[in-house]
Amino acid sequence: MKLTAFLGILFLIQPLFSAQISLHDLMTNSPITHESATGLKDFRVVIPGILYRGGNTGGGPYPLKEAGLKTLCDKGFSQAVYMYPDNFSNAPKPPCNLEYTTFGGGIKDRQLIRKYLTQVKSVIDGQKKGPLYIHCWNGWHASGEMAAYALMQFCGLNGDQAQSYWDANVPNGRVTRMKTFKTFDDLQITPEQQSKICPR
Repeated sequence: MKLTAFLGILFLIQPLFSAQISLHDLMTNSPITHESATGLKDFRVVIPGILYRGGNTGGGPYPLKEAGLKTLCDKGFSQAVYMYPDNFSNAPKPPCNLEYTTFGGGIKDRQLIRKYLTQVKSVIDGQKKGPLYIHCWNGWHASGEMAAYALMQFCGLNGDQAQSYWDANVPNGRVTRMKTFKTFDDLQITPEQQSKICPR
């Protein structure tokens, strides 16, 4: 790879891996948590360098298109998860080694949530090189719920905090499952890992 091309890629991914955000910014849906990204709607940080969320291009029940997948490849993402099963069989193939999967049939299914959190942990532990992008259609409801669960599991948010995060980041609707979600004991991370990655 030519040096100029490498530096171009480095410039793209650097803000993702170096930007630290405060818990206040995260909880209040501050503009500092958002970034413009081609082919991705309402792209924003959840856990810097680890987890990001958003939507497709806002066109309804569809997975990402080629432009969104290319953006994730260019930014160094290792995985992407579409929170619904709709039309996933028609999803284009990523133009890199990005693992693009569907969450499955039910965002209330505890075992599917566990599988997703295991994917997040694989990035935290360094098993996957590059962050995970979770998305629904608009980047609000389902991706917001799964982001809240990751913040509870790995960054110690309680149910009320997670609910406040969801409420602040969703322009309409009401889901209250975050208040009663129980984290998984076998997916805990160390205090040292928390201090390195979690908004504070």
